[in-house]
Amino acid sequence: MAGGVHQVMEWRFYVYELRSDEGELLYIGKGSGDRLRAQCSKHRCRGSAVAYFRRERDAYAFEREMIAETKPPRNKHSGGGGKRATPRRARRLFDWEREMAAIGTQAYAARTLLRLDAGLPASTLEALRKVAYG
Repeated sequence: MAGGVHQVMEWRFYVYELRSDEGELLYIGKGSGDRLRAQCSKHRCRGSAVAYFRRERDAYAFEREMIAETKPPRNKHSGGGGKRATPRRARRLFDWEREMAAIGTQAYAARTLLRLDAGLPASTLEALRKVAYG
């Protein structure tokens, strides 16, 4: 190590389990920092870290293995990515966005200019009509 300094990789990530008061396994998750405490508080149950990791990908891999083996009832996914593992629902489009996608940006722009009726010269209006409606 340069200059006698070495870098210590801390055990930053962990896999945890949440259990009911009766001891039933409810959930397996991956966390860092105060995640376990926050989850215990939110779900009003007991929890404990079961393994610690230096790299997040190792923690995700272990989380997936534990979920596959134990199949906790509150785990909706196989693990290894949390919300990122869930496909995102497409954003709802506005009417103007759907229209633009259907007719194209140039035609949409031309139709918008025609709707504004900005006192354009007849030759310009005719050119816009051709672009807007073909």
